[in-house]
Amino acid sequence: ARQEEEDRKEAVRSEKRRRVAVRVAKVAAEQKRKHNMELKDEVALKFVNPTGGEDVSLGVKRNNWMEGYMELVAKRMGVDKAKTRFLFRDEDYALSEIEPQDSVKTLGLEDEEKILVKVSHKQ
Repeated sequence: ARQEEEDRKEAVRSEKRRRVAVRVAKVAAEQKRKHNMELKDEVALKFVNPTGGEDVSLGVKRNNWMEGYMELVAKRMGVDKAKTRFLFRDEDYALSEIEPQDSVKTLGLEDEEKILVKVSHKQ
């Protein structure tokens, strides 16, 4: 019975060590991702799916026009680009539309910013 108790305690300790190691690995991976994005002069943007499907996350270069990224997101979400608007909250927390020739820099977007995707169903 004493051996079983020791085995149980050791199992708990090793599970705790495993959980800590996983947490440390996640933090290290996130730091590496952010460092690599800084080197490439990118920010991560999260495009929120209007249909409740999976959101799309992209690394977006600060100076590139948004046009190509918007087309890619529309394609990944399976929505018609012509009927889709991309919105973000500006510094006044008002929703502003992203135009194809805008860039992360001109819009003042931050890393991990959420972009709302709205699809019009009008013909």
